[in-house]
Amino acid sequence: MSPLACLDDRDALALVGGTLPAERLPGALAHVDTCGDCRALIEGLCAGDEPSPPADARIGTEHGVYAITALIAAGGMGRVYRATDRARGREVALKLPKSRSAWLVRRFEREIRITARLGHPGVVPLYDSGILDDGTPFYVMQLVEGSSLERAIQRSVNREQRLALVDHVVAVATTMAFAHDRGIAHRDLKPHNILLGAFGEAVILDWGLAKELGLATAAPPRRTAPAAPAAPAAAAPRPHTTGRTTRPGDVLGTPAFMAPEQARGEEVDQRADVYALGAMLEQLLAGLLPRKAADAALALAPPALVAVCKRALAPDRADRHAHAGELATELRAALAARATLATPAEPRPAPSPWRRIRRPS
Repeated sequence: MSPLACLDDRDALALVGGTLPAERLPGALAHVDTCGDCRALIEGLCAGDEPSPPADARIGTEHGVYAITALIAAGGMGRVYRATDRARGREVALKLPKSRSAWLVRRFEREIRITARLGHPGVVPLYDSGILDDGTPFYVMQLVEGSSLERAIQRSVNREQRLALVDHVVAVATTMAFAHDRGIAHRDLKPHNILLGAFGEAVILDWGLAKELGLATAAPPRRTAPAAPAAPAAAAPRPHTTGRTTRPGDVLGTPAFMAPEQARGEEVDQRADVYALGAMLEQLLAGLLPRKAADAALALAPPALVAVCKRALAPDRADRHAHAGELATELRAALAARATLATPAEPRPAPSPWRRIRRPS
């Protein structure tokens, strides 16, 4: 990461939680010292402003028409509860930020805005949003019953069962093509964030780290980051944290699914999501976490799928698919080719035992 580059959400959370790579720490600290915006961001994360009540304290409470009944999931920046919408007689998912820090609230409001823009079957629809009586913002989504793609991979006992899950990667790529077309990158795609519904749907969860790309991000100019400054003689102090600070490891995801440029702290575009999709595909093809898959394991997988996977995982983003739609198209073609090879050819009719006799002219 260049010492002149502002911290994005991942870097800020990693810096606060002490998980930022050691080689990037001096540059990040030097930048925070000179950038008021980034310093305010870090101070907001450390201070936590007004903490929200503990997760268990929310259960059993009522907020307007919503009665919270259970905690579904808790991450580094938010919590998702099961709730009853008493006005409409339905079960819903209600999400809250983990604290009322000014930075988290701004981030949460951006998540609401992005989710509302993505009206697609592969994105959980947003029903409602507002402010609770204690000042905490919330939004309400459809409650989708199911389990994660990660769990489905864990339950798969052989390659054929894993290959049966590739259709879900195609569905996720199609959803991301929709998002990319609307200028949104997810930036945290991984099997844990893909919910497989009870009726075969694949839904992308947790848009909390999503980014609005703008109109000119399809092919950003390549940048050469200057060398990081030398580490100071004394160990750099870590930002002060309290018990209210978020745990970055809950939201940063598995590094194996993170594009190289994203791991370096550079500006990212939709091709970071393409890389994450390729990493999911590699896990299905090889049965190993991405970056640990040996060529020998991939050699046993269908070659057409391996070719799509390797292109999506190209270290240089210029060599990857330009967006998720292009990846989805190639994946469908590879699956169709595999299905054709697996289907036996129609048997030819046996030749007639009777020879055709040509009549004399």
